Amino acid sequence: MLSNKRNGEYNSRSIRSFLCLPLEAPEKELLLSCMKAPGVRWLSEDQLHITLHFLGDIAPEILENLDEILRKAPLDRGSINLSFSSWGTFPPGSRGRVLWVGLGGEVPKLAKLYRQLEKILFQCGISVEKRSYTPHITLARAFREGSISREARESLEKAPFYGRSWEAKRFVLMRSELLPQGPRYSPLGIYDLS
Repeated sequence: MLSNKRNGEYNSRSIRSFLCLPLEAPEKELLLSCMKAPGVRWLSEDQLHITLHFLGDIAPEILENLDEILRKAPLDRGSINLSFSSWGTFPPGSRGRVLWVGLGGEVPKLAKLYRQLEKILFQCGISVEKRSYTPHITLARAFREGSISREARESLEKAPFYGRSWEAKRFVLMRSELLPQGPRYSPLGIYDLS
């Protein structure tokens, strides 16, 4: 991954960042209504999103260049109709440490946006993860030595939001600051899909 890493240390000017689809308030409220079971660290409302690409620690001038390119990029425009479709853990099974909700709807259109953005990142000199894209929304993480609690799994099995659809109308270049109380996200650029 392209970064300002020198002699084993990151340059303090580099910015930890990612591209994502933000969730709107109604979708966040639906998810938050089921995020109460004990035994896991639930994400906060402002941390809920659909990651497109994690970029890592990137120099500000590269992010400025990326922002300019994204504003002019000939991406396939048009909102993407998505829905909550399933839930699971990473890794799968009883030892899962991350709890997520999966997506349905126009997932092929979302995957196409993912691939278009991957090409733009490559043009900017930013390498991306080499694994298949599984669009999802991370909801919780296990505590240090544990796995996702039975209660948290059951809360998603009974969740009332499956099949609920919404339109993703924009994507965001997001800054991620790692703090003791958890990551804080702030937008660096917002790009309309419609």
